[in-house]
Amino acid sequence: MITKFSQKKPAIHGLLLLDCWEPQVREHLFKDKFYINLIENLEVNKFRHIVNSASRLKIELNDVVMVNTLKVCNYCDDHPIIRNLLQSSGGEKSSTLLSRYVFDQNTVNIVKIEDFVWLCTNYLANKIQHWLVVGHTWQMCTHDHELGLRKLAALPASYNLNFYATDYSFCKLTEQTATCEDFEQDSMNWSLIKDFGYQLLSSDN
Repeated sequence: MITKFSQKKPAIHGLLLLDCWEPQVREHLFKDKFYINLIENLEVNKFRHIVNSASRLKIELNDVVMVNTLKVCNYCDDHPIIRNLLQSSGGEKSSTLLSRYVFDQNTVNIVKIEDFVWLCTNYLANKIQHWLVVGHTWQMCTHDHELGLRKLAALPASYNLNFYATDYSFCKLTEQTATCEDFEQDSMNWSLIKDFGYQLLSSDN
């Protein structure tokens, strides 16, 4: 639900993507439509770091994002980030569209909340405090994913981290994106930011 209001737009430098898979043939059109709209809206942002969070991800060493992840982990295959990726791996592939137009040399794969905290506090040394969250499906994986909104909402109480969403952030089962009415009816608490979108409020609020 929307419990607060703000006119202060955040300076967002981090992007967190939740379960942005390459669609199966039967659902290809509607998911790619969501990705295309997402790409068009993200073009105006200059993200310093991107986190791709997808369990059951196929581990491919010729994947640029996987190479970036290994680099962040100092090429240590026993690093928790790598270990957790291997434990949760499967046959899924990240969206081809996002891989081509959004992912860059600063994109890493992360599946656990504690690994995301390590990335923010240790590797990034708290330099990125504001993260835009996108993905699907609204009120399913967006909320209950290992890096979903419920777990992210617990972080601001202990870390200098803030999470945001927009009207193009989350895809719904209706094949539309979550907009103000959906945030108003949500179980999570949000602050409505004028001419921007929404801030996820701490679970302590």
